[in-house]
Amino acid sequence: MHKQIFVNLPVRDLARSRAFFASLGFEFNPQFSNDDAACMIIGENIYAMLLVERFFQTFTDKPVANARETTEVLTCLSCESREEVDALVAKALAAGGRAPNPKQDHGFMYGHGFEDLDGHVWELSLDGHEPGAGRHRVTRLMAAQVDTAIAAVWRIESAKIVAGVASLVRDIGLAEELAGDAPGCRAGDLTGAGRAGQSGSVADAYREERRARPPAPR
Repeated sequence: MHKQIFVNLPVRDLARSRAFFASLGFEFNPQFSNDDAACMIIGENIYAMLLVERFFQTFTDKPVANARETTEVLTCLSCESREEVDALVAKALAAGGRAPNPKQDHGFMYGHGFEDLDGHVWELSLDGHEPGAGRHRVTRLMAAQVDTAIAAVWRIESAKIVAGVASLVRDIGLAEELAGDAPGCRAGDLTGAGRAGQSGSVADAYREERRARPPAPR
């Protein structure tokens, strides 16, 4: 498994590029820096090697792309808060960079970016996997979705409960009628028989028998 990553970028003026990124708060490792290259520390085991164009060209026999006219790579850095995203973009603009695209705000994900002095694109992103404010926003979003789901389930289940209670009340009333017609029969023995309109139950037979009776003389 690889332990480090080095992003190599060609630059026209190394001194200006170093000053630009230093104004954004980045530091450099002098052990791997000289007049042709500057090792910029992005994070633990993550580095950007800023190489002057003629030195960069020694590593490839292909033409070196002009990042102001063509784009080969988009470098994306994670941030811990919206404030960090906005602050880095603001510093980049103040140091001579540009922000070609508007910020993107999707609630659970927030991002912006800038182009450095040579036209290289640096994207800055905050998402739900980052610590800090982003994680709390995602947690609140998930909690709201859970509340909505619980409310929907409760509406469905409550309707079933109301229907069940109504059926039970009807069965109790029917059992009382049966008890009145058959003095030896207990209402509690018949309540379950007619519950939920079970086919072939004593209650169903009784209903059919009641409907078949001739009307009582007045």
